[in-house]
Parts: sequence; C-alpha cells; structure tokens
Amino acid sequence: STPAIADGKIYIGSKDGKFYCFYANNGSEVWNFTAIQNPSAWDSIQSSPAYGNGFVYFATNTANGTIYALNASNGNLVWKYEVGQYIMSSPFLWR
Repeated sequence: STPAIADGKIYIGSKDGKFYCFYANNGSEVWNFTAIQNPSAWDSIQSSPAYGNGFVYFATNTANGTIYALNASNGNLVWKYEVGQYIMSSPFLWR
C-alpha cells in the first residue's frame, strides 16, 4: 500500500496487523494501533490509508474485513465497521 502523509507524519498499515504513525522528518514512531490480533499468513492491512480533518481511515484484509477511523494525532479508535469480507481496496474521502 501507499502511505498517507499529513502534518509531518506518515501513516501506514503492515502485515503484522498493526497500523503505524511515524514522524516524516526522522522516522521515529509516534504511535501504533493493533487492528488484527494474532494475524494469520493471509491477514494484513493492505489498503492505503486516507487522511482527512485530523482522522486517518484504513481497512483490514481479513475474513471479517473491518474499516477503521483513528484520531491521527494519538491513534485512538474513533469508530470501526465490520463488513464481513476481505477488503483489499483503499478508503476514499470526498469533501
């Protein structure tokens, strides 16, 4: 996936089931959020995240597929929605 970059931070998901935020200027980790507990070989976060208005959105590629919204500054969960199937596409924000 392609990371999202906003406000000097880089947001990206990974195969380990975590979604990460790093400082763009030095690569140090700001926070991480565990979206998939004990990911199997097929589970991952493959979608490119979307950033908007202080929130970051992404989806998990798991059998129950979930879309997440996190507070971009601290990684706290704002909401999640389980769609019940694999998600390999990226969220899109329309203003």
